[in-house]
Amino acid sequence: MIKYGAIGLLAIAGGAMAQPVPDLPSGLVVQLYDLRQIVEDGEPSLLYLGFLADDLSSVEYETASVDLDYLCENFALAEVAQSGQETDEVSIRIMDQPIAYGDADPDVKQFMSFYDITTGQCTWH
Repeated sequence: MIKYGAIGLLAIAGGAMAQPVPDLPSGLVVQLYDLRQIVEDGEPSLLYLGFLADDLSSVEYETASVDLDYLCENFALAEVAQSGQETDEVSIRIMDQPIAYGDADPDVKQFMSFYDITTGQCTWH
């Protein structure tokens, strides 16, 4: 675990332990690039999932938001259950080029959403 003050990161690069990514409603093809469990004060607080897409050039937010919701409900919740760790939030990012967690790049097209999962469902916030 890498420590940053009171925040720790547990990264599983390339989704080595992740489940297969489901087909998305839009038909967009993505692959898991980064899966991280963010830990604050010794407690898991956020699951981050970064996905790479081959071509986001023609994708608009309305389409991507449906795919992000779908990834939360049909991938992220299963990852949380499989890990056995309790997590309150999920962050999902779809990008057309790799970006490291926490970094920004104005030349990369990307879509991102945050979800509260305390009820066992993905509630956008």
